[in-house]
Amino acid sequence: MIALRPWQAESLGPWAGTYYNRPDFSGTSTAQRDLDLRFDWGEKSPMDSLPADRFSVRWESCLDVPAAISVPFQLVSDDGSRLYLDGKLVLDNWGKHNVEARGATLELTPGEHHLRVDYFEHTNNASVALLASFDGEPPASIPRGMLRAPGEDEEAPCGE
Repeated sequence: MIALRPWQAESLGPWAGTYYNRPDFSGTSTAQRDLDLRFDWGEKSPMDSLPADRFSVRWESCLDVPAAISVPFQLVSDDGSRLYLDGKLVLDNWGKHNVEARGATLELTPGEHHLRVDYFEHTNNASVALLASFDGEPPASIPRGMLRAPGEDEEAPCGE
């Protein structure tokens, strides 16, 4: 039996992650389904097949919104991260830096929306989190019940 790291789970999560062994989304990759997009790896590697530094990850999920809503999103990372909503860059926290946060309030229409987060780790500590507030509370992890893993269609991963 393989020992799981604290951020991994045996069940399939709604975030489809592709982990690359290079910081530019190239090289050898490993697919993994994650339960949440909230990681603090410190100086460790996310998985045995990756180096602790100079790696990248691309996550995708489909967000189901029952009614129109204004949602504050926050993207926090040590080194670079970007949030795309339905293919459009909406939060840019790119670059080599210590923990930094970027936020924006997004107007969401009812239905499914494609979320994509790109992340790269340069050196030392590694962390990334996507947070949102759907109820007026401080931003937290997106409720798992609002998310599902995307389909195989690259043109319309959420059936748009």
